[in-house]
Amino acid sequence: MAKKNELYCTFFINDIQEVSFFYNVDYDYSRLDVNDIQVGISHSIKIDNEKNIVGVHLGIIYLTSEDNVKLLEYSMNINFRIPELKNIITEEDNNIVVKDENIILNLLNISVGTLRGALFLKTKNTGLERFPLPVIPSSLLSKSINK
Repeated sequence: MAKKNELYCTFFINDIQEVSFFYNVDYDYSRLDVNDIQVGISHSIKIDNEKNIVGVHLGIIYLTSEDNVKLLEYSMNINFRIPELKNIITEEDNNIVVKDENIILNLLNISVGTLRGALFLKTKNTGLERFPLPVIPSSLLSKSINK
């Protein structure tokens, strides 16, 4: 049941598209430790009210902590179909206005999980196999949503 000021909506993953993938095959991963890796993540959101689609673009980068050597870079688009989109998300002057931030937070959480699974498959049997995408706290994702 929705709480006060929360909306209920249904959504579906419409499609997933891999945008880019880079893996540094020249790096010696044999002595790499989890503390030697910096992980960066970026995201953007686009809406298509005509098609009831919210697109989440996620990018991830793994760099060495000491000398900023790029080990991996991966990005994908996850498009969600939300039949009630016009009632919950609008675009005004190139700004996305959301009636309930939790909807975007849910889409971001699902997108990060999708990225994590895809990254697991992409790094299987490589030097980065031991370093899955860390869990990203919802509080951190929530802070990244521009109110």
